[in-house]
Amino acid sequence: MSHDNECGDRGERGKRGHRGHRGHRGHQGDPGATGATGATGATGAIGPTGPTGAGATGVAGATGATGATGATGATGVTGATGPSSSPPLIAAAVVNSNGTFIGNPRGFSAVSQGGTGLYNVTLTTPPGDTNQLLIELTLAGFVGGQISWLITFPGTVDVFTFDAAGAAANKIFSILVYDMT
Repeated sequence: MSHDNECGDRGERGKRGHRGHRGHRGHQGDPGATGATGATGATGAIGPTGPTGAGATGVAGATGATGATGATGATGVTGATGPSSSPPLIAAAVVNSNGTFIGNPRGFSAVSQGGTGLYNVTLTTPPGDTNQLLIELTLAGFVGGQISWLITFPGTVDVFTFDAAGAAANKIFSILVYDMT
């Protein structure tokens, strides 16, 4: 066969030969380093609203603001007059130490001096029950002393005045008489 740069036609390819025996598998290698975390995926769509629960009612809210004041209503009828807070005064006077009235007495017709420190004061119109009288006596001035009274006749009030030591003494005093009936 000569090799003259001429090649002749190639012939048919021959049959493939038998595959050789495979070698042993090598040992498993060390695991590699963990790779970087991947990007977070997109947020999924919002799901449908669930059924309403049967829970307890919540705490009541705060009270709201007070509303405006309404118009003033019409004036009602006047009620009946009630009883007086004090019993009626039927007599009043100021008596001098000499047994005479000072000024104009109200409800008394006379006064007389029956002795040292004893004065008889007569009511103009005594009530039927003198046990229902409230008699108030006050000594005049800032001198010490005592005063008391006693009804002797219907309509006559005996007044007794004393000095600070308790001895009968002529004193100026005021007398008020109220009818408690």
